[in-house]
Amino acid sequence: MSRLRWILVVLALLLSSREGHGQEDEARLRLGVSLVDGSYIVGEPTRKSVSVRTSFAKMNVFLEHVRFIRMDETGNALLELRNGDKLTGVAEIGSLEIDSIFGKKSIDPGLINGVLVMGAYSSDTNLALAEYGATASCSKYAGFLNDGNSTDYSGSRGFAYGSCPCTFTITFPRSTKISHLRVLLWDGDSRSYKYRLQVTEDGSNWITVADYSDEGRKGWQAVSFESRRIVAFRLEGLHNSVNTGFHIVEMEAYQMKPGGELKPSKQKGT
Repeated sequence: MSRLRWILVVLALLLSSREGHGQEDEARLRLGVSLVDGSYIVGEPTRKSVSVRTSFAKMNVFLEHVRFIRMDETGNALLELRNGDKLTGVAEIGSLEIDSIFGKKSIDPGLINGVLVMGAYSSDTNLALAEYGATASCSKYAGFLNDGNSTDYSGSRGFAYGSCPCTFTITFPRSTKISHLRVLLWDGDSRSYKYRLQVTEDGSNWITVADYSDEGRKGWQAVSFESRRIVAFRLEGLHNSVNTGFHIVEMEAYQMKPGGELKPSKQKGT
């Protein structure tokens, strides 16, 4: 029963409002609903908001602000928001109806085994994250490339690795409009790296958007280009001023240039 409650609350959050943000088509909210009989249905929710009663107020919860939600044995919901806030309360859940290729279908919660959220983001969200379906690949420790953690690393952990020349690639679950890429090169000492950054619209032909094959670079790298739909981007690691390894802490992709100032890390190598 606890698992079913958790699923119901997740489904309710998937129906949250996203008005006034002007997302691209790929940012449109979609649900992938897995049923207990092995079926899988993809569609858009017909309802877009849910009310949550906390100890101090009743409020609407917006999906773009929510990281996850869990239920305890008593039926209370724990919501963790993307800014780090947490809310505990009771979600007032209605029936789930999605608009799929089979038409509008109302799904009995008792038949639901799980759900995948697709397109729950705004135009300044990092779409390279694994939580949005992007996959990472490289020689070693690819999971660090798009885990969203750009602060917890040292000289021996928290970064992806390859031996020059090498390639680090992020692939999106579908063609996605992107105009800005950011990459954090390992910056625990004074070393510099040389690289090329490329994007592909079809998975076969690669377009270079930044070429630092003749110039050593350090720390955060930010590259902007004319907005285009791409299926993947990659960094070609060419040179390390200290040894033959190439080390990347994080790779990010955005539909628009994100706000905030990129600050150098204070990590020290070992």
